[in-house]
Amino acid sequence: MVGALPDGPRTGLAVPRHPQGHPRPRPTADRRHNAGADDLGPRHACAWTAAWLTVRGRTYLGPREILDDPNWTGKLDWRDRHSFKRSGHRPDLVGFLSGMAIAVEVELATKSKARLDAILKLHLGWLIARKTSGLLYVCGDEEGFRRIERAGQRVGLYRSDPHLRVELLDTIKAQTRAEFERGRAVGTAAA
Repeated sequence: MVGALPDGPRTGLAVPRHPQGHPRPRPTADRRHNAGADDLGPRHACAWTAAWLTVRGRTYLGPREILDDPNWTGKLDWRDRHSFKRSGHRPDLVGFLSGMAIAVEVELATKSKARLDAILKLHLGWLIARKTSGLLYVCGDEEGFRRIERAGQRVGLYRSDPHLRVELLDTIKAQTRAEFERGRAVGTAAA
């Protein structure tokens, strides 16, 4: 279900809502981060991924909504070279497809193998428990893409499995731009 709230007098655009009715922040709402076009920081990548979900007609929970909802925090345990580690972890976004949650992770920074495996095991547990129905990883480069594929194989999540999707950020951007332009062309033709 997609609801809408007015975005204000400047644009007249609507802000879609996620299924529980809470408004989502627009991907560009955080103006404190004056990123250049080539900035691949996490906020930039999350904004593009949120825009990609939006142009595909998907609803999602943004970082602030996920932070406010303790149900989206999982516990990680892993061992690195020096010690046993424990921390909490949340997905970057949660998208919804046919009412089912899909965890979205934006992978820009290289994590240790053990920590990445722990994150993927958390998501595998959520898939098994049907908390989520899928996992989308958005990677900044080909090496990150391959790193996620290898980690997925180590924990039993394969790219051929319909529950795991791995995309490059450049692909997300290109598809978002293309869909936006297609929508603009349709809107112009209808006017």
